[in-house]
Amino acid sequence: MHHIDRPSEDDSTLRRLRLELGITQTELAERANVTRLAVIRTEQLMPAAPPVGVVSSLREGLALIDEHYSEEQLEHLYSVDRQLMIDSNFSRLLMAQDYMAIVAHAINHAIDYYEPTKPPVKLFREYLFDHYGLPLSAIKFCRYTGLHPATLSEIETGKVDWPSTGLAFKEVLRRLELSKDQLAILGRAHDNYYLSI
Repeated sequence: MHHIDRPSEDDSTLRRLRLELGITQTELAERANVTRLAVIRTEQLMPAAPPVGVVSSLREGLALIDEHYSEEQLEHLYSVDRQLMIDSNFSRLLMAQDYMAIVAHAINHAIDYYEPTKPPVKLFREYLFDHYGLPLSAIKFCRYTGLHPATLSEIETGKVDWPSTGLAFKEVLRRLELSKDQLAILGRAHDNYYLSI
């Protein structure tokens, strides 16, 4: 028999419902025809939307215990959980003491130290998150910010110039409270890198 953890208040809705059904991540993955990693990422609120198979499999299980969730309701609860998680992470970061001074230092660091393996955007992200003890992993950064990992990868590997980096990434920087001037400075540094590779 598989060991099932008990749901906690901090669990995402989909994880909590899976635990209430008494099934493991592996069992849900098999039912949903996805990998266990896909289930883990979904429960950690990483994708923008949960895999359809995961939602429909949970819905079928919930129907068996007379819970009345529609697939649309489960998707909505997921999106609410995800937005709350993103907002909470940003709130904690932005309330930190001397935050704006650290942002300025992070931009200066990005300009002064970039090289072929360390583009400005990556240096900025790592410096800022490292200062607050947040994960340096690009995937975890995407989880914190709601940015798609492929978008961040294209930017950090210099595959796109600054005008092409997209609204989603620039919205992340605005939510990090970069001013227009700071965005412009980081943009120029990024384009210098883009033209040099």
